[in-house]
Amino acid sequence: MSFEALKQELAALPPQERRRVQAFLVALEGSGDPAHRRKLAAKIDKKAEDFATLKGMDRRLGTSPGDKP
Repeated sequence: MSFEALKQELAALPPQERRRVQAFLVALEGSGDPAHRRKLAAKIDKKAEDFATLKGMDRRLGTSPGDKP
């Protein structure tokens, strides 16, 4: 399959499938690089308080169920 044919196939995919392809390519890009793997693992291992919760984001954005009319 040529690169042009591949591009056409990818362009025809629905958005959800394109996101899956993007995730695959990102994973593939760093799969052979130990430094990239360590960096990604360090991000995953961060403390929970470093991340926003869904409930906290709802409060920030005013989208919690209690905020709706």
